[in-house]
Amino acid sequence: MSGRYIALYDGQCEICRASIGWVRFLDRDGIVDCVPLESVELAELHPELSLEECLRQLHVVTPEHTVLRGWDAVVGIAGVFPATRAVTTVDRVPGVHRLGERAYEFVAAHRYQLGKFRAVVLGYVDRFRWTGVTRSSRATRRLPTC
Repeated sequence: MSGRYIALYDGQCEICRASIGWVRFLDRDGIVDCVPLESVELAELHPELSLEECLRQLHVVTPEHTVLRGWDAVVGIAGVFPATRAVTTVDRVPGVHRLGERAYEFVAAHRYQLGKFRAVVLGYVDRFRWTGVTRSSRATRRLPTC
């Protein structure tokens, strides 16, 4: 996995899985390994990683072996993809980074409750996968039904 980003997420969390669905959708070059916490030995990936902390928020290990957490991990992953790179620029605007951190903290603290609304908030990519829609057929796709 060296030379790649490793995104560690809670595989039991609907919000986490839907967010990772977006990462996989955006990752056309395959540079991010999305790894559920349940399937990896954290100590082998990086000595700073603990299961308790990883269950609280997204953790990303960069190719330089830096660990990004929470909102910083979101911004770090957003900077990898051309479609979301502007997030890193907007994050530098005074006050935006703190606002992003607070919003992330709220979502992380309430993710299981918010997971009930996953289909409305974040679920489109996951549902497209189940209906067989691909990137090449975006122009003709119909919105999935619940």
